[in-house]
Amino acid sequence: MDTNEISRIKAQFAKRDSGNDAPRHSINAALQRSGTYVYRDNLRQAMRQDMQEYLVDIAQEYTSHVDDEKQIKNINAFANMISEKHGAILKNGRFRIGVAQKALNLYLKYQWCKGEIAIPPHCPFDRGILFELSLNGVWTKMDSMDDYKTWVAAARNKAKAEGYGSIAEWELMVWGE
Repeated sequence: MDTNEISRIKAQFAKRDSGNDAPRHSINAALQRSGTYVYRDNLRQAMRQDMQEYLVDIAQEYTSHVDDEKQIKNINAFANMISEKHGAILKNGRFRIGVAQKALNLYLKYQWCKGEIAIPPHCPFDRGILFELSLNGVWTKMDSMDDYKTWVAAARNKAKAEGYGSIAEWELMVWGE
């Protein structure tokens, strides 16, 4: 693992958020083509606002180390909170774990790359990362914490095998290639 290369790619990624739009970028990346909504109307904006508030608030917990158990609880709480408040506009009344993890993990990645928080415990799992891990699955449809834990374990094993100290560093380097 080359720490200079990781620092360079973190800086490159952080530049993507020059206007402090990380919450919006993270939410858009999680929701685009995810099939989350049953229909599109003005209620979507209220859901996006709740998502943004959750991301900004929860990120304060990450100024110091957060373990897997806490991260998993935060993802689950995020999915449940959005489902409870906005189920009427969500497909099957549910904000899926796959979409929740993508939004939260991507936001944490932005904050980490900008030096705002400690290194995140996980990474944003999407099609490219699942491919790198040789895992089948569609992140936009996944709604199982057991499946998510399998993804985390696979990423941790891959990161360790390739000499990285964390999943977040491994994913950053995959993204930067």
